[in-house]
Amino acid sequence: MKKILLLLLLFAYGSANAQLGWKEISTDFGGRLYDITMTNLQTLFTCGEDGRIYMSTNYGINWSLVNQHSQYYLLSISFANENSGVCVGSSGKILWTNNGGLNWSEASSGVSSALTSVSLSPDGTGLICGEGGKIFRTVNYGLNWVQQYTGNTYTFYTIDNVSNTTGYACGDNGRVYKTTLAGANWNQIAEFGGIFKSSSFLNAEHGWIVGTTLYKTANGGATWDTLVRNLNGINSIDFANASKGFMVGSGGLIFKTLNGGTSWDISLSPTINDLQSVYMFNENVAVACGAIGTVLWTENFGVGVEQISSQLPDNFKLHQNYPNPFNPSTKINFEILNSGFVQIKIFDIAGREVETLAKQNFSPGEYVVDWNAKSSPAGVYLYTLNFFSLSGEKKFTATKKMMLVK
Repeated sequence: MKKILLLLLLFAYGSANAQLGWKEISTDFGGRLYDITMTNLQTLFTCGEDGRIYMSTNYGINWSLVNQHSQYYLLSISFANENSGVCVGSSGKILWTNNGGLNWSEASSGVSSALTSVSLSPDGTGLICGEGGKIFRTVNYGLNWVQQYTGNTYTFYTIDNVSNTTGYACGDNGRVYKTTLAGANWNQIAEFGGIFKSSSFLNAEHGWIVGTTLYKTANGGATWDTLVRNLNGINSIDFANASKGFMVGSGGLIFKTLNGGTSWDISLSPTINDLQSVYMFNENVAVACGAIGTVLWTENFGVGVEQISSQLPDNFKLHQNYPNPFNPSTKINFEILNSGFVQIKIFDIAGREVETLAKQNFSPGEYVVDWNAKSSPAGVYLYTLNFFSLSGEKKFTATKKMMLVK
């Protein structure tokens, strides 16, 4: 059954339930990043302007610039496994790696128009789409590409290689194309109008496409459910499974769903920079990237603070973290007596701010927040809770120590 939710309702509902579960990773990058992916839990890749590809092998703590060229920009990156990956962009540019992203070589596309999206599968097959309705296919992890005939002359912005025979592509005029014969045929299966900027297919049957409207299919595109209308500024969507997914877009917007896209909450974002891409590594870990070298990370599906009891407490209280000492993560419980604004921050022993765990309004009750300190050195840390009434008056403050051991 179709269920249509207005974006206004998303904001009204989501803002009351927003939770700071995303962290901004310091990168010192210049320019816009267009796409991001992960090959394992520690290894991230992101690409963007000036032909740049950045690589991190330690959760984004440190980055290496593994490709740069001022004559083109890179729009999409995908890996078949930890070694083999492909990155595409303007001027028909195709770059590929077979050594885990340490080195990148050019593969021929035979075109000079922009290539907008690439999707690789573990079996070594893959698809690229771009301007002029162009689609290319590889069967050897990106070393060689063969152009496919689609009959479409409009730009494709997103493509999904869901198996060695089945793929989806969509873009301008809201057109959706599908192949079931490894690219030998591409047939238009839907036309909704508008522009589809992003898609996410779990398999040949289940997928989502998004532009100003979000659609979902559960039968290989034979029929589509309209989930959300009047979306503005959404640039990317990705699902980890049939339930959990994210959408990101302009102004740092992050939406999340727990029910396959039927309803969405706002996930409180640590940035106001435009977000271009989101990638879900699994049902809890996701990364996003965007303007001014922005990179975000979550490891708890964007949930920072969880309410564990709505019972009215006796007073305000900040509990000792547990476990303590800890490595690398710990939990912090707190209780608030009235509705108001809660701020929880982490400081090192010298008083320098390390991270903000919460900065939002809460209703009375008991809450728990996780802190993962994998990117912080061992030592003594302080955590502080400040509570402000709805009128802005500070009503409670408390600080406790904790020990990180590595």
